[in-house]
Amino acid sequence: MWFDAAEVERATGERLSAPGGATRRTCPRCRAALAQATLGARIAVEACASCQGAFLEARDLDALAKASTTRAPPGTGFVCEGCGQRRPFSEGQPTLTALVCAACATPDAPTAEEKPAASRSVFSRFVGWLSGE
Repeated sequence: MWFDAAEVERATGERLSAPGGATRRTCPRCRAALAQATLGARIAVEACASCQGAFLEARDLDALAKASTTRAPPGTGFVCEGCGQRRPFSEGQPTLTALVCAACATPDAPTAEEKPAASRSVFSRFVGWLSGE
């Protein structure tokens, strides 16, 4: 996932270190070579020294989600179109008009409380982390 300048720091609350040695990837914004960097204390990522963007792989997002201990403030998330309950964004299933929770999208499927967190996708855990779940 690509983050433009300072977006990764705003999204995660972690500081991105100055880029070091070059990697094989190029920046999708300015085409400069990406360099090794560190997000927070120990998550290795790739960053662009030219435009200050950062590239995080799925394992980086997973590490961020696992490291997070913060909780969402009250009132965050979405209101399910099906049942009317406030649910975390990571549970949202898009419809043509709104979001529904996992239980309303597939009534026989286990809810997030019944499903172990490890079985959720990396992206779902990352969205949950961003929203403070």
